[in-house]
Amino acid sequence: MTLVKHQTAHPFRNVWNDFFFSPVWENNVATAVQPAVNILEIENGFKLEVVAPGFDKEDFTLKIEKNILTISAKKEVKTEENSAKPVYRRKEYTFAGFERSFKLPESIDNEQINASLNNGILHVDLVKKPELTPAVKTITVA
Repeated sequence: MTLVKHQTAHPFRNVWNDFFFSPVWENNVATAVQPAVNILEIENGFKLEVVAPGFDKEDFTLKIEKNILTISAKKEVKTEENSAKPVYRRKEYTFAGFERSFKLPESIDNEQINASLNNGILHVDLVKKPELTPAVKTITVA
């Protein structure tokens, strides 16, 4: 299985501005939008574990297109009109959307992919296709 990588921006683009021109209390530490993913190979396939705390199962979208599995999530933050908006002095935990893509090997059965969410970890089960064994043909001697 191959992770499809996308470089969206230069990693040091805002280092100078963030360090010298942004007050400490305004820094948003939670800028990483890519969740950690574990990929385990098991006897009959693979298991993906996507760490996504705070997301509900309705927030996730999994799709397969041209043998590429794309996992994305978006959290709708709802606020009530009557509630007072909290004033944060520092906010290190925010909800952000993300998207990760994985190129699946030809041996994966796209019809048997299952996903479940448990304790903030999305578990995706990828089952290998049964190996095709050539049929044995017995030829009798005449």
